Amino acid sequence: MKLVFQIAGGIVLAALIVWGIQVAVVTYVAKQAVEQMQVTIKQQQQHQIRMQQERARQKAVLEQQKAQRLAREKTARAEQQRRQRLASQEKARKDTAFNQWWKKPYMCENQNDMQTLVKCSNIKAEKRAEFDQLLASGKLTLPPRKM
Repeated sequence: MKLVFQIAGGIVLAALIVWGIQVAVVTYVAKQAVEQMQVTIKQQQQHQIRMQQERARQKAVLEQQKAQRLAREKTARAEQQRRQRLASQEKARKDTAFNQWWKKPYMCENQNDMQTLVKCSNIKAEKRAEFDQLLASGKLTLPPRKM
């Protein structure tokens, strides 16, 4: 009977050892799986951080490009306005010089009929063309600009 108990005890002990090994193996495998999941999660988080940083960098680049474009447009508008202002001033100087140079014929003082009006308009247009030609050739000069 003692032998039976020893055999039974040996079987129980062997079962406990096998069970202990199985628990150890399962625990080890579970621990490895948890560690792998943690590594994967960390990699995903790092990837998300890199993507957020890249999006932020791209946004900053786009905002900088937009600011540069707006600055160029503002400068171009200012330059266009300056050129228009100078052209307007130059036209006014030229018109003033023409009006001082040109003497209206007596017959054009009182334009009572359409025929006289047309004739006087033609005379003025011819004189303006002559004035412009004299300016272009350098025979006449405009008065200096007012500062």
